[in-house]
Amino acid sequence: QEAISKQDAADDKEGKGSLSEDEHLTEKLEILQEKLSKKKAMQNKLQNGEGKQLSTMDEDARLLSKRGQSVAGYN
Repeated sequence: QEAISKQDAADDKEGKGSLSEDEHLTEKLEILQEKLSKKKAMQNKLQNGEGKQLSTMDEDARLLSKRGQSVAGYN
């Protein structure tokens, strides 16, 4: 708490507001935590052997090798 107070005092000197004054901070944190939980779930799927690739846009899409290049496609 003391460190936050010191940082707020330094920010006030520089004309910057405190992060704790951001009215949307709670919403932002919830969104970030939701994204983090989704990423961890994807990581668990990969580690549990449920596939070698995961697509965030289309679950059926995979990277395929075509003429020496990787292209997104469906198999």
